[in-house]
Order: sequence, then structure tokens, then C-alpha cells
Amino acid sequence: MTTQEAKPSYQEAARHLLAQGFAELEAGDVRRASEKGWGAAAQMVKAVA
Repeated sequence: MTTQEAKPSYQEAARHLLAQGFAELEAGDVRRASEKGWGAAAQMVKAVA
């Protein structure tokens, strides 16, 4: 197993955080949902940088 295989890519991390954000939003926790959304956006920027 290489290091790259061990950790998720920025794109995978962004998708995961976005899914978590939607789950938090459905649960009514707007603060945590916004934090997950911000984290997803940061990962997306890293993916294209």
C-alpha cells in the first residue's frame, strides 16, 4: 500500500464532507452543516490547485 492509496484524495474528501454537511442540515444543525460545507469547498480548491 502506498501513501497515496492510504489517504483519500481531495476530491473524495470534498464529496465526503459535502455528504456530511447535507446530513447535518437535514438534522437541523446549521452550524455544523456550514462547517462541513466550508471544509468541502476548501478541499475542492486544493484539488484544482
